[in-house]
Amino acid sequence: MDENYSEVAVNELDESDIHDEVEVVESSDVVIEKPKSKRQIKKELKKEKKIKKLKFKYLERPDIKYRGPLSYRHLRFLAWFFLALTQMATLNNICVSIFPDNPILGPIGGVAMDFIVDLTVPLFMIATFATILNRNKSFKNILVFYFASWLGLGLVIVLIYQRYISAALSYLEGSQYAASVVFGNHFGHLVEKNVFADLLALTSFYFFIAYDPKKHFQGKKICIFRMFAIIPLAVAFFSYIVKVQSNFGRMELPFEVYPFLTTKPPLLYFLFIGISLVLKRTERIFVKIGSSKKQFLKYSLTNRNSLSISIRISILVFIISLLDILIFAVYGTYKLYVNRDIDYDLLLLYADASNYEIGQCAGLMFVIPFILLFSYNRRYSDKTTDLIIPIIGLALLAWVYIEGIYQIIRRFLVI
Repeated sequence: MDENYSEVAVNELDESDIHDEVEVVESSDVVIEKPKSKRQIKKELKKEKKIKKLKFKYLERPDIKYRGPLSYRHLRFLAWFFLALTQMATLNNICVSIFPDNPILGPIGGVAMDFIVDLTVPLFMIATFATILNRNKSFKNILVFYFASWLGLGLVIVLIYQRYISAALSYLEGSQYAASVVFGNHFGHLVEKNVFADLLALTSFYFFIAYDPKKHFQGKKICIFRMFAIIPLAVAFFSYIVKVQSNFGRMELPFEVYPFLTTKPPLLYFLFIGISLVLKRTERIFVKIGSSKKQFLKYSLTNRNSLSISIRISILVFIISLLDILIFAVYGTYKLYVNRDIDYDLLLLYADASNYEIGQCAGLMFVIPFILLFSYNRRYSDKTTDLIIPIIGLALLAWVYIEGIYQIIRRFLVI
């Protein structure tokens, strides 16, 4: 009887264990995945293949040996040199407006200067991108320098206008109003050439697009920080509207305002918006393939990446230049058709187009050879040259202004 009892107990125990196990299984959260559709499998395989291809492109391929001979120093020196030539062209335009038959530069020199004017800001900005990408300078240093230069040059222009030009013209013309009219006709070119306004706006845009804050705007709040990039673009758009309205006499602002406005056409801003997004895209690709920040920084200093960036920037420059030529052609065709009954030549057409800043980006094509010969990953341990280049540039600007003003005064004395 004891044996039978024990067998029954064992059987009951086994059954209870079984029930307990069943209850545990039933109470546990078991997620049975549904079989994936062929479309989902195909999509995942395509994504894996794309990521594998990107990893090979950016991480596994060996670096190339070619490295462009030009560095950010060469471009920055050229930019300062072209800036000095730009101011020479400005003084020549002033001289032509006063003495049409006796310009400072000959006709060929004047045309050449007009093309060089378009190269200054692009060269400055590409050198700026380079110093940021190769971590030779921080955003803070560059923004402070451009802000100080923008504010300093603007204040110098205002000071010269208020203390010297306005006072002299008021004395000669007999009234402040007559002096302002003469200044607008002959010296208006001078107050619209503060290219540091454009450099500050473009660098600020790239700062809000590319910089990752260390303390504030973390997580999803980074979108708020990125939206601040609209501010410099809004300033540039406002400057463009003011200049166009002023060109047609629909708006009149004090001359003290103009030195602080941006000077370049909208298409140039579209160009550097595109360049900024291209540079940011490379970083986003590394995030997409799951690579670390260290791997991205290592790749960003390779010759392959430098050449790739130069090619992509050159393509963007070519597209913007071609687009500007097409817009000028369409606008020119329209104006020639509307004015077909009057004596309307190409010089008048170019003047009308200039009021809208059309046709001022075609000369950007001359920047392409410099870009293709440029390597942004060239770095220097000696920082003295970086300090000397702006000093040389400022000295060139001083010499141009002294020489140009001397030539204008000399022509006045001859009269």
